Amino acid sequence: MNNKTDLSDQIFLGESPSIDEAAQNQPEEDCNCWKILIVDDKLEAHQVAKLALKRLKFERKILQFYSAFSAQEAKEILQDQPDIALILLDVVMESDQAGLELAQYIRDKLVNRLVRIIIRTGQPGKAPEELIFMDYDINDYTTKTELTRTKITSAVIGALRSYRDLTTIENQKKELQQINQKLRQEIELRQKLEAERLEQEKLRLEKEFLAKQTEELTKLNTEKDRFFSIVAHDLKGPFLPVLGNAELLIEIADYVSADEVRQRCQTIYDAGSRVIDLLDNLLQWSRMQMERINFDPVHVNLNDIIENNLWLFDQSAANKEIHLKSEIDEGVHVFADVNMLNIVLRNLTSNAIKFTPPQGQITISVRNNNAQPNQGIGFVEIAVKDTGVGISRENQPKLFRIDEHYTTLGTNEEKGTGLGLIITKEMVERNRGRIWVESEPDQGATFRFTVPTEPTE
Repeated sequence: MNNKTDLSDQIFLGESPSIDEAAQNQPEEDCNCWKILIVDDKLEAHQVAKLALKRLKFERKILQFYSAFSAQEAKEILQDQPDIALILLDVVMESDQAGLELAQYIRDKLVNRLVRIIIRTGQPGKAPEELIFMDYDINDYTTKTELTRTKITSAVIGALRSYRDLTTIENQKKELQQINQKLRQEIELRQKLEAERLEQEKLRLEKEFLAKQTEELTKLNTEKDRFFSIVAHDLKGPFLPVLGNAELLIEIADYVSADEVRQRCQTIYDAGSRVIDLLDNLLQWSRMQMERINFDPVHVNLNDIIENNLWLFDQSAANKEIHLKSEIDEGVHVFADVNMLNIVLRNLTSNAIKFTPPQGQITISVRNNNAQPNQGIGFVEIAVKDTGVGISRENQPKLFRIDEHYTTLGTNEEKGTGLGLIITKEMVERNRGRIWVESEPDQGATFRFTVPTEPTE
């Protein structure tokens, strides 16, 4: 007696498959369904599976069946239908390993990790379950002799649920990739727009800079043209009395007294001295403009610098009965170019003597930056104060401007070059300081400037 139970008896329990029912399950394109591929070289296996699953719905979606009777046919279907959800796969077909080779092809060649593969074999000896799971990427294993409607239904639902979850994850992954791609494109676009904006801004700033430079150069050239015109006039001026008095001396030398000759010679000497002063100031100023004057800042004792300059002008002050004094604590040090600092102090002290009447007083004082927070840390303030004629507010801005060339006579009719304060300002600023004046007419004047105590950037 044959103990083997017929496959159709196990599944259908009295129902027999028919070719007509199999024919009713022809694949439809673009259906809202779960696509299932049956790969088996036995027609009966196709009919049995379709009959067992024909009423099954999962998540309100029906099953759509595709049939392949060889591994090669399955490959063609998979090429056309990449969204197959489940494959019911026989092992032994055109060869003993045809089904397993198809499973490997699906995973490795098609790189399809989503489709669920259930092995159904009628010859388990040719494909042992343990070895199959170890060597091939399959999802379930059944023998045809064990298959019942309940078992195949459970296996199919489990496989479809797994496929659903995997496709959901894959779709979310693709959506994230699309979002990332859009974000990258957006970032690239914004970077491009920002780069263009920065380039335009750079061009705008360069254009503004060039325009400003052009304007400043034009202004500077205009100021220097005017300055040289004034200087030329000032250079010519002193020679008139020189030439006039020299010519007159030649004519009257035999007829005038020694006192008159002496007076004429004094006029020539004063005019010559003025020319020398003007030329010396011009030389200093031109060297600064061409940056040929040495700039060598060092730490220096300010007391020594001020005392030396007071000694230098002691006789000039005494000639006008002007009292010179200093108010400075011992041990005040600054960081400056000694030569420039001396020139600044000499110019300011000389001007103070020039515009201070007899019996007047000139005071040079020093205070640290704690009394003037606007100067910042590391500066001292030096002040040269006189009791002279003072300077009106409207004339104060002209003192340091090259295009104004402001100059007046001293209290003893002393003449100036008009360059001293311009040179003074440039030297103070070269040493990272600043200079300003405080004055009222007939109330004297105080010229203040700052000098750093330490190197500044």
